[in-house]
Amino acid sequence: MTFSAPQKNTEHRLLILWLLLFMCSFVEPPSFSKEFEQAEVSVAVFQCTVKGSAPITLTWVKDKNIITQSDNIKMTFENNIGTLQIAAVEMNNGGKYSCEIENEAGSQKFAKHLSLCWVSTT
Repeated sequence: MTFSAPQKNTEHRLLILWLLLFMCSFVEPPSFSKEFEQAEVSVAVFQCTVKGSAPITLTWVKDKNIITQSDNIKMTFENNIGTLQIAAVEMNNGGKYSCEIENEAGSQKFAKHLSLCWVSTT
């Protein structure tokens, strides 16, 4: 069987069209591989730089309660820099944070407010 040039072009076009349709039938539609969940919020870090005669005692306070170190909360006081780090911020971490310093000559307090809000998409 012999084909003329126009007939070959038509067959090539049909073959290409068939291949495109065949390939498109195996294209996977988008889907979620995991349920939507709240992303973890970044780390919260407070720092205060102090000066004065040693020894200086530094205390971190949240809403009038002394903060203690835990798996989620790390505190350091080195080279006159006090750092409070909350590793995984949660809603209950919002509030008024104070850095309170003291030595034999007196005391000072500096406070900042950490405001948090979650955005719901439902």
